Amino acid sequence: MKFFIFLVLFTSLSSLAFEKGRGSEFNLTSNGQKAKLSIYVAESKFSQVDIEMFMSAGAGIFSTNMWQQFSIGIKDTNSAVNIKNALIKVSGENSIMVMPDEFFTKSDHVDLRDFLVSNPKNLEKYKVGEEVIEVPAGKVKSTHYKKVSNDHQVDYWLSNQAGDIKLVKMISKGKKTSQNYIIELVSLLKNVKKHIDPNKSITKEKSLQKLKSLGLVK
Repeated sequence: MKFFIFLVLFTSLSSLAFEKGRGSEFNLTSNGQKAKLSIYVAESKFSQVDIEMFMSAGAGIFSTNMWQQFSIGIKDTNSAVNIKNALIKVSGENSIMVMPDEFFTKSDHVDLRDFLVSNPKNLEKYKVGEEVIEVPAGKVKSTHYKKVSNDHQVDYWLSNQAGDIKLVKMISKGKKTSQNYIIELVSLLKNVKKHIDPNKSITKEKSLQKLKSLGLVK
């Protein structure tokens, strides 16, 4: 499955709202391929929350595991948040690499920072309505939002019943192959240990070389 940057969605961002080790497990379907996706809180501090994502695709010797970690700075409840650091690690590679900014600002997907908001009122302009949707986790009363950027449309459903991450379902559609995928909530997680240690990451220069050798950037 092609590498992608997942859109992190929150209706609110406060370090008090996130408990270390809690998160959600999802089914991800993209172009006929299926993968398991977990999103959880790696660290929670007063002014920063680290969110880690784990994706596993394939089986046996053909399986691929990938971890991404985003350090999200929080100023106050009325300000937009910012991504302070973004790291990635893939199975078969010991290095923890720093992702360049263009991974999440100039990718095939909607800019992460369009969704990383600390004030719920900022989401109102994308609101479609209240709906009950059925996912592998069951029927969940959710709020439906829609974001359109050029030829790329993302529909997503959020609910307070879906734990810290709040995401219940996401449908992404676009002209590019990498823009088409569906994510559905399977279960809530707790006591998940982080896989990436930011203190062990290599330099940006070495990271870029590694990412190019792995075919993750051009």
